[in-house]
Amino acid sequence: SAGVLAETPVRQALVRGADVKDIVDGLGYPTRLVRTPFLTGQVGYDQSLAQAGHDQKAARTLLDSAGWTAGRDGWRSKDGKPLAFTLTAADSPESRYVAGKLKEQWKEIGAKVETQFFNPAEFQSAVTSHGYEALLNGVSIGPDPDVFVYWDSSQADVRAANRLNFSEYRNPTADAALEAGRTRLDPALRIIKYR
Repeated sequence: SAGVLAETPVRQALVRGADVKDIVDGLGYPTRLVRTPFLTGQVGYDQSLAQAGHDQKAARTLLDSAGWTAGRDGWRSKDGKPLAFTLTAADSPESRYVAGKLKEQWKEIGAKVETQFFNPAEFQSAVTSHGYEALLNGVSIGPDPDVFVYWDSSQADVRAANRLNFSEYRNPTADAALEAGRTRLDPALRIIKYR
């Protein structure tokens, strides 16, 4: 995708700038943090593959190294382009809370985030058409670790039945592994493919 989110260091900085534990603690109900591609107990689970945790200093360093400099007002820009994007979410109290917290946390690293909230029909339309820059949305992961529909390149295509590859991630190596992993019965082979 085009825009600031196409840059890997920006996405990495946003991950480091998000204090997920703080957000989850404020939800008011028990929620398990998930930082790995697979859930605990699933074939392929490996704690060493955990996503980087919250570290605002590291987030700022990533952005500095990628040329995103902070102005006097704290907002970052690069080559005259602001580090800004819109986060789209469903209009619910939970989504408003989470999006608001992310907006605050990302402001601390110099990213200007606008939020837009849609009623259920509008949100479903935005999700289906991939009409968003960034999306706040939940996904269902069952006991089987097959996440083909969320990550295979074919699921980002406008002609795909579900189009559940919300990030429009495309990688032929990942596609081959996802496709092979879902067709193997031997857990040891599946672990190899999913790794």
